[in-house]
Amino acid sequence: MEEFNCIFCAQIVTSRQEALLCNGCDRWQHRRCHTGVDRATYRQAVRTGQDISWSCLYCKDETPVPIAASSMINAGKQFFVFSIFSLSQNIFVDFFM
Repeated sequence: MEEFNCIFCAQIVTSRQEALLCNGCDRWQHRRCHTGVDRATYRQAVRTGQDISWSCLYCKDETPVPIAASSMINAGKQFFVFSIFSLSQNIFVDFFM
């Protein structure tokens, strides 16, 4: 069975946990991880077989969050390349000379 990590906390989302699928990026988030959906609403939707139309914080934002960006800096005889990329909430910075 394929595993999915929560967009917010990065922990595995199991089939026994309450979770929502984002309409924008098709990624899972635990309901309790700041989705804004209360337990009663979630359980009512499950009981009645209704979908909950929901978008995560990244897809809700009107300004898209860049996935990656790079810059090259000319410093005399050396070139420096900075790469910044984001996976969920984790931001990584690479530095190359």
